[in-house]
Amino acid sequence: MDPTVFGTATKNLARKLNTQVSKVRETREVPVDDLRDQDVFLKFRSHTGFPDGVDSLAYDSRQKLLAVGTRDGRIKIIGCDGVECMLTGEEVESRTIFLGFLKNRPELLSVYENGKINLFDLENEDVIDSTCVCPEHRVTDVTVVPGGPYMLVGCDDGNARVIHVGNKFPSGETVEKGILLKPYKIFREDLEMSGDLVCIESVLNGDRPFILFVYSESGALVWDVRAEKILSRIPDTDNAMSRPMCACWVGDRANCFAIGYEDGSIMVWGVSASTLKVHPSKLSHYEDSVLVLHLEVSPINPSPIKALSFVRGTQGTPYGKDCLLVLGGQSKDAPDMLSLVSLEPEGNTNDVQMIPWFGEIISHTLLNGSEEKQDDGPCTDGILILTEGGQIVVHDMSSWEPLPVSLKFQELPPITCSAFLPSISLKHSHSPSLKTLRYLSWKRVEDSRWPFNGGVPPSNYFISETDYMNGEVDSSSHPSGVVLIGHRDGRVRVWDAVSQVPKLMCTVPQSNEIFSEEGRTMPVLCFDVCPISGLLAVGHAGGLVRLYQFSTSPQSVRKVTLGSSAPFDSQVDQGPGWQYLMKYSPHSDDITSVSVASKLGFLAVGDHSGCVSLVNLSSPARMMEHHLRAPIISLKFAVINKDLASLRDGAESLTGLFCLAQDGSLDIIDCEKNVSLLSKPLRAKNQSKPLHMALLSADGSVLPNLSAELELTWADNNSTSKPRTLGMTKLTQASQGRRLGDTVKEFDVEELEKRDSLQEDDLHDINTDADLWNGVPTSPSHKSENYPNDSFYSSYFTRNGAEPCSLIFIGSSEYLRLYSIDAVLKGERSSERKVKFEEPILSCSSFHSISGSGLLTVSKTISCYTLPGLQLVGSNDHYGLRKSPGSVTSAPVSMDGQVFITSKTNEILRFSSLVRAPPPIGPQQLVRRQSLTPKLVNQQSEGSKVGPKGQAGISNIFGTVKGAATAASGMMMQEIEKMSKTRDLPALGEVFQKQVYSLDDEIESISDDDSVPCSTSTTPQATTVQRRSELLGSKSSDKTAKRTASAVKRHYRPATKTDDVRSVMEKNRNLLEERGQKLKNLEEQSAALQNDTENFASMAQDLEKAFAERKWWHF
Repeated sequence: MDPTVFGTATKNLARKLNTQVSKVRETREVPVDDLRDQDVFLKFRSHTGFPDGVDSLAYDSRQKLLAVGTRDGRIKIIGCDGVECMLTGEEVESRTIFLGFLKNRPELLSVYENGKINLFDLENEDVIDSTCVCPEHRVTDVTVVPGGPYMLVGCDDGNARVIHVGNKFPSGETVEKGILLKPYKIFREDLEMSGDLVCIESVLNGDRPFILFVYSESGALVWDVRAEKILSRIPDTDNAMSRPMCACWVGDRANCFAIGYEDGSIMVWGVSASTLKVHPSKLSHYEDSVLVLHLEVSPINPSPIKALSFVRGTQGTPYGKDCLLVLGGQSKDAPDMLSLVSLEPEGNTNDVQMIPWFGEIISHTLLNGSEEKQDDGPCTDGILILTEGGQIVVHDMSSWEPLPVSLKFQELPPITCSAFLPSISLKHSHSPSLKTLRYLSWKRVEDSRWPFNGGVPPSNYFISETDYMNGEVDSSSHPSGVVLIGHRDGRVRVWDAVSQVPKLMCTVPQSNEIFSEEGRTMPVLCFDVCPISGLLAVGHAGGLVRLYQFSTSPQSVRKVTLGSSAPFDSQVDQGPGWQYLMKYSPHSDDITSVSVASKLGFLAVGDHSGCVSLVNLSSPARMMEHHLRAPIISLKFAVINKDLASLRDGAESLTGLFCLAQDGSLDIIDCEKNVSLLSKPLRAKNQSKPLHMALLSADGSVLPNLSAELELTWADNNSTSKPRTLGMTKLTQASQGRRLGDTVKEFDVEELEKRDSLQEDDLHDINTDADLWNGVPTSPSHKSENYPNDSFYSSYFTRNGAEPCSLIFIGSSEYLRLYSIDAVLKGERSSERKVKFEEPILSCSSFHSISGSGLLTVSKTISCYTLPGLQLVGSNDHYGLRKSPGSVTSAPVSMDGQVFITSKTNEILRFSSLVRAPPPIGPQQLVRRQSLTPKLVNQQSEGSKVGPKGQAGISNIFGTVKGAATAASGMMMQEIEKMSKTRDLPALGEVFQKQVYSLDDEIESISDDDSVPCSTSTTPQATTVQRRSELLGSKSSDKTAKRTASAVKRHYRPATKTDDVRSVMEKNRNLLEERGQKLKNLEEQSAALQNDTENFASMAQDLEKAFAERKWWHF
């Protein structure tokens, strides 16, 4: 027998025997899961940062809110400091055509190019309705019809559709809810226009809404909605004008409009005054619009005009006069810019004032003041400009200075990694509790020029223990109260994550002196923090590791440097916070994983080359070095039971370092002997990219790293004497949009330990009636006594950290696997539990809560699984990073199931997974109800003011009242006069309720069996035929001619592409037949001519013979 065949058969037989043995092997018991279906409730909580793919802006002058739209259907709402909201509608993947706040209503409407429309409720931060207005056509422009809850949507077929936007008004009156497509349409053929519908603009003339329609091939016209008539249109000229691109109304009197053209010109047209004064019923025909002005931004090779807006004269406009805000029109060699073009130019030249250029302009809108303060309309305070990269700049019209507007996370370097720090109240100076961090944090003074002051921020961060037990969040202990985020600039920033919008508390390192001394800033790639000892190990690119420890005292710290050369130290004065203690740099490749075991005094470091080193923190020195074949993904310390450890040389209980590599291999290293406890690394049969590793105890709980209090005596940062008094700046929260007060208060660090709870006078009123659980039904499991207290979190790190490891969980992009450490030490690679995914996941993180242990996976959906059973108990497809889910950098999970998803674009999404977890404190309200109702402004004269004795002059008051009554009566008479002119016109609701059909619909409605009478022809040819029949005495039929429905459809229905092709083919075929017939006739004529020629020749010969012998006189 061939040895190769024999060897292969032997291997196959051995594999089959091992399979059968594994089947009959005694099954190991897996602990029962504590986490149940009823404990899990996945819900989107908040969004922080600036979204990706922004393309539109909208500003509400009443509510002082900014809306930023994206191409994927998400809308970011920005208000005052601490107010941010992400509205998520149906995914669209289309350009935003319209984004706007509804007037006097807490709602926002977005319309997209593909016809999708989303209506959002700002109070509940939810979608009211979503529909598609014209799925077969592309939306070109949208305008709000003044005088009613209606909107006109223009499409590329040239027609305009009407939608009704209804919901609950502030007064309580309920109308049709949501978005309703009305039967009324305005057809292009009825307007006698041609080309695409480029632009729609509306204006209100009294109680008559006028619509400006602009078409690409036939100019523009003004349409009276209630009268359903054309009032004015641009006259036809011999010289064809350039293609119109955009338009706007000039002022609010409906008598003038401006149109921007492709050749860079701007034409201002006027509507005849007689047209506006006459009653619509007496208007027999429309009048041509009159050209008032011809403007241009640049006379030399101008670019197309892309957008026009009317700006009322103010301090920043040219000469303080009315002008047009123009996008484009510059030279084609220059980028598109915004400019102000005066509508009252001085002399023969245009008055153009350019706005400074900040980058490619994506969108812009006017920052108007409140309409209530202006008699002749809103005055423009500034211009909001959205540039490439999502940067927003506010151009102040009064000072003519730009004000960059950016959110906190938007202005930071890209995020590389993140992790939760459980806040635990411990009575020692190295405990980084949330309360201590808040007191020791240096708050930044916010810019008082922040233009968005809408919404109400959180009432206060400091909440007592009593409020926490009643369902609020405690200020001292919180499982997800602190978040550490690493950035590409080499810093780790610490955030207060209790509120919906996190606030920056401190930065690690505290100053730039460390970077200046070391001469380089390396990106943060990984870090590990211990909540008990306050140790923070940060791994950087280039093989650098920095070790920090939290301290409440400013002191001179001894910093040690461990590298390839001999170690050395230096004294550095550092303030309170995380103080720099050690620089560790023996590694040459990027650091990919670090792990701190403060109970052992160990620091484990793994790099991209697979090298793992162990550092003794009690006495700074490098203990060991171990090498794997692939980059290190995760490092974990755990105690291994002596019964299992005895399998290796009879050793007693030992501490193992679990190392997970990028190729999926797992190795366990004995920290004391620097040897591997496995004969060979564990490798799964079906390998995929590893993402996470967790170690579980015998009862299935996730084990933390070995944590305990650790005093590093060599660092000289453990002062036992009374700490020095700090002169620190404690900033008090001010009203929205104003500069924070600089209140200086001297206090001692010991005061932090005495203040276990705050006085009620220091707390703001909290709306306890609000639904903190955002829709979670009330049940016994949601009561406050079921929430964990401070002892739960502290005991978890101290007690659970000493338990031995029994199970190993490894999560990869395609599999979730659970291994028994007993089987792993024996060299077996079979898993106890396994879950396979249909699509790869992006992140995987484990957690341990009061409800049990579990893990969360992030892909297109967020899913929750139990540990150790790996049972799916919850899923949510409400995923915020729609456009680029692969941009997720990390997704850590806190002890209460809070998920903190970070992306490369510095977007942060927060989810909660457990019912019994306190949610982040959000803003009390996003919309102020009082800002929705128009306010009555009472203007008092000088005589109506209260005198020195507290009484007002009766005569002056009477005069004021009389003058106000006279003015009111005059305004009322004017309104009555206007209403009397149009009282017989139908209301908007009646107009838009009518069913209107196009010519195509009317033709198609004709039945094929019907015969349509034809009108008697009155053409001159028909008259001539009739007279001829009378002269000749022939009989003419008196019956009216009739045509069939098919003949009518052929005659009037517009030809489609198929009809055009068929007609061309028939015409060509007829021409070919006609040509063939002509050729045939030509051949016959040629043959006949040839015969006639031959006959003529023979006859000539006969005649010649007959008259050959005759003489002349014979004739």
